[in-house]
Amino acid sequence: MSIDGAFRFLDRRVYFPGDTLIKEGDDGSRAYLIEDGKVEVFRTIEGRKVVLGERGKGQILGEMALIDNVGRIASCVAATKVTCVVITRPEFDKLMTRTSPLLKGIIRIMVANVRSLDDLVVGNDGPTPSASDIPDAHE
Repeated sequence: MSIDGAFRFLDRRVYFPGDTLIKEGDDGSRAYLIEDGKVEVFRTIEGRKVVLGERGKGQILGEMALIDNVGRIASCVAATKVTCVVITRPEFDKLMTRTSPLLKGIIRIMVANVRSLDDLVVGNDGPTPSASDIPDAHE
Protein backbone atom coordinates (compact mmCIF):
# COMPACT_ATOMS: atom_id res chain seq x y z
CA MET A 1 0.00 0.00 0.00
CA SER A 2 1.35 3.42 -0.93
CA ILE A 3 1.59 6.33 1.49
CA ASP A 4 -1.32 7.95 -0.36
CA GLY A 5 -3.38 4.78 0.10
CA ALA A 6 -2.45 4.40 3.76
CA PHE A 7 -3.62 7.94 4.61
CA ARG A 8 -6.59 8.22 2.25
CA PHE A 9 -9.19 8.25 5.05
CA LEU A 10 -7.34 10.39 7.61
CA ASP A 11 -8.10 13.97 8.56
CA ARG A 12 -6.97 16.64 6.11
CA ARG A 13 -6.41 20.27 6.98
CA VAL A 14 -5.84 23.37 4.92
CA TYR A 15 -3.56 26.16 6.12
CA PHE A 16 -3.18 29.58 4.54
CA PRO A 17 -0.01 31.70 4.26
CA GLY A 18 1.09 32.75 7.73
CA ASP A 19 -0.86 30.03 9.58
CA THR A 20 1.17 28.13 12.19
CA LEU A 21 1.20 24.35 11.94
CA ILE A 22 3.79 23.71 14.66
CA LYS A 23 5.16 25.97 17.38
CA GLU A 24 8.67 25.47 18.72
CA GLY A 25 8.64 24.04 22.25
CA ASP A 26 5.08 22.71 22.15
CA ASP A 27 4.28 19.07 22.86
CA GLY A 28 3.66 17.06 19.75
CA SER A 29 0.58 14.93 19.38
CA ARG A 30 0.40 14.92 15.59
CA ALA A 31 2.48 14.96 12.44
CA TYR A 32 1.61 16.48 9.09
CA LEU A 33 2.13 14.88 5.68
CA ILE A 34 2.19 17.71 3.14
CA GLU A 35 0.00 16.96 0.13
CA ASP A 36 0.31 20.36 -1.48
CA GLY A 37 2.00 23.69 -0.76
CA LYS A 38 5.13 24.94 1.02
CA VAL A 39 5.92 25.28 4.72
CA GLU A 40 8.72 27.39 6.21
CA VAL A 41 10.63 25.77 9.09
CA PHE A 42 12.42 28.06 11.55
CA ARG A 43 13.83 28.41 15.05
CA THR A 44 13.84 31.46 17.29
CA ILE A 45 17.39 31.96 18.55
CA GLU A 46 18.21 34.82 20.90
CA GLY A 47 15.01 36.56 19.89
CA ARG A 48 15.52 36.35 16.14
CA LYS A 49 13.99 34.11 13.51
CA VAL A 50 16.44 31.70 11.86
CA VAL A 51 14.98 29.93 8.82
CA LEU A 52 16.10 26.30 8.66
CA GLY A 53 14.44 25.42 5.39
CA GLU A 54 11.28 24.74 3.51
CA ARG A 55 9.18 21.59 3.21
CA GLY A 56 6.79 20.71 0.43
CA LYS A 57 4.69 18.02 -1.19
CA GLY A 58 5.42 14.51 0.08
CA GLN A 59 7.41 15.68 3.11
CA ILE A 60 6.43 15.27 6.73
CA LEU A 61 6.51 17.63 9.71
CA GLY A 62 6.34 16.83 13.41
CA GLU A 63 7.22 13.15 13.23
CA MET A 64 10.01 13.26 15.81
CA ALA A 65 7.68 14.28 18.64
CA LEU A 66 5.47 11.27 17.88
CA ILE A 67 8.49 9.00 18.17
CA ASP A 68 10.19 10.34 21.30
CA ASN A 69 7.58 12.45 23.11
CA VAL A 70 9.96 15.43 23.31
CA GLY A 71 8.80 18.96 22.46
CA ARG A 72 9.01 20.54 19.03
CA ILE A 73 12.48 21.78 18.04
CA ALA A 74 11.25 24.22 15.40
CA SER A 75 8.21 26.15 14.27
CA CYS A 76 6.46 25.55 10.95
CA VAL A 77 4.38 28.20 9.18
CA ALA A 78 2.53 27.94 5.88
CA ALA A 79 4.41 29.84 3.18
CA THR A 80 1.64 29.15 0.64
CA LYS A 81 -1.75 27.51 0.86
CA VAL A 82 -0.97 24.07 2.34
CA THR A 83 -3.03 20.89 2.41
CA CYS A 84 -1.87 18.26 4.92
CA VAL A 85 -2.89 14.83 6.07
CA VAL A 86 -2.92 14.90 9.88
CA ILE A 87 -1.39 11.85 11.58
CA THR A 88 -2.42 11.67 15.24
CA ARG A 89 -0.50 9.82 17.95
CA PRO A 90 -3.06 6.94 18.08
CA GLU A 91 -2.86 6.52 14.29
CA PHE A 92 0.93 6.61 14.42
CA ASP A 93 0.99 4.09 17.29
CA LYS A 94 -1.21 1.76 15.25
CA LEU A 95 1.27 1.96 12.35
CA MET A 96 4.19 1.34 14.72
CA THR A 97 2.63 -1.84 16.13
CA ARG A 98 3.10 -3.35 12.65
CA THR A 99 6.79 -2.37 12.56
CA SER A 100 9.61 -4.74 13.51
CA PRO A 101 11.42 -4.12 16.83
CA LEU A 102 14.68 -3.65 14.90
CA LEU A 103 13.18 -0.90 12.73
CA LYS A 104 11.64 0.77 15.82
CA GLY A 105 15.08 0.81 17.44
CA ILE A 106 16.69 2.30 14.33
CA ILE A 107 13.99 4.99 14.18
CA ARG A 108 14.52 5.91 17.86
CA ILE A 109 18.29 6.12 17.33
CA MET A 110 17.85 8.35 14.27
CA VAL A 111 15.58 10.74 16.18
CA ALA A 112 18.02 10.89 19.11
CA ASN A 113 20.85 11.63 16.64
CA VAL A 114 18.90 14.45 14.98
CA ARG A 115 18.06 16.02 18.34
CA SER A 116 21.70 15.71 19.44
CA LEU A 117 22.88 17.37 16.22
CA ASP A 118 20.33 20.15 16.78
CA ASP A 119 21.82 20.71 20.25
CA LEU A 120 25.31 21.01 18.78
CA VAL A 121 24.35 23.35 15.96
CA VAL A 122 21.71 25.53 17.58
CA GLY A 123 22.00 24.89 21.30
CA ASN A 124 19.33 23.78 23.69
CA ASP A 125 18.20 24.65 27.20
CA GLY A 126 17.78 21.05 28.32
CA PRO A 127 19.18 17.59 27.79
CA THR A 128 18.33 15.68 24.66
CA PRO A 129 17.40 12.06 25.26
CA SER A 130 19.63 9.30 23.99
CA ALA A 131 18.05 6.45 22.05
CA SER A 132 17.94 4.36 25.24
CA ASP A 133 15.97 7.11 27.03
CA ILE A 134 13.20 7.14 24.46
CA PRO A 135 10.28 5.02 25.69
CA ASP A 136 9.13 2.29 23.39
CA ALA A 137 5.41 2.38 24.00
CA HIS A 138 4.84 0.75 20.62
CA GLU A 139 6.17 -2.73 21.39
